[in-house]
Amino acid sequence: MLGFGGIVLALIEERLAAGAVGAVALIVLLYWEARSSSPMVPLNLFRSLNFSGANLLTLFRYSALSGNLFFFPLDLIQVQGYSPTQAGAALLPFILLMFSLSRWSGGLVDRYGARAPLVVGPLIALSDSCCLQAPVLASHTGPRCSQLPCLGRKYFCLC
Repeated sequence: MLGFGGIVLALIEERLAAGAVGAVALIVLLYWEARSSSPMVPLNLFRSLNFSGANLLTLFRYSALSGNLFFFPLDLIQVQGYSPTQAGAALLPFILLMFSLSRWSGGLVDRYGARAPLVVGPLIALSDSCCLQAPVLASHTGPRCSQLPCLGRKYFCLC
């Protein structure tokens, strides 16, 4: 907590000392975990390209999800004139898709393995991102709510 907290504080408040303390704390944590008899996560797992790749993909997809869930309602409210309630309701297709299809997708991973969804899911997400951007490029007014199922399908395919 000290490590990431110090780095975030340094990035937000421009306090270099906090960033240095955070970086040192993370280095000490890695040193400690490498020599611990029972580490939280054995560091030799990161030598596996599959494990490291899956973790990197997870980092990227949840970063994108966080960005979409932060910026999309702002766009609806500030650019398209939606009320905050309407903007929240516009995300219901995304929520319902994630809720209703997550268990089914878990069954597919159990049945066929994780490799195919990890390859196909980002490709579908890319096509759906293009679907969401088409009106922005054509009219400069932002995405339409009729395209919110694209957002839901995009992140369902990445799960």
